[in-house]
Amino acid sequence: MDDMLDTRVHFCSFRHGLSGIASRFFVAIGLIYAFGCGQSGTPEYSVRGTVTYQGKALKRGSINFFPEKGGPIGGPIREDGTFEYQLPEGKYRVAIRANTEVAEDWKEGSGPPANFKSLLPPAYSRPDTSGLTVTVQAQNEPKVCDFHLK
Repeated sequence: MDDMLDTRVHFCSFRHGLSGIASRFFVAIGLIYAFGCGQSGTPEYSVRGTVTYQGKALKRGSINFFPEKGGPIGGPIREDGTFEYQLPEGKYRVAIRANTEVAEDWKEGSGPPANFKSLLPPAYSRPDTSGLTVTVQAQNEPKVCDFHLK
């Protein structure tokens, strides 16, 4: 009976230790969520627009805004060619990428997908060669930036 009691005490201690670790983990996640990982306290302004290529809306792709300092901000372009992101004040170089769709049966690590190619000239995919820029200033209304690529 003493051996059984001893086992229960160790089991309870182990279980309590895990819940302490778990509670610390969830507190840390909550703090990250509450305060974020970005530039806290920096005002951001809405930047939106449309990307066209050869006169037609770009139906897929991504747009990234590269500030003078720090990492890029951006993400996908919607199916109608539009985008909208929140950016702090500053000057940005812009890169736009769009590729053909990848076949559903393609698996990562199996080599380049068949018929996979860029839909845009390569220069647009790099902020230093695209020639695209945006300056964001404090504003009440969204800044509209349309990019008409040729």
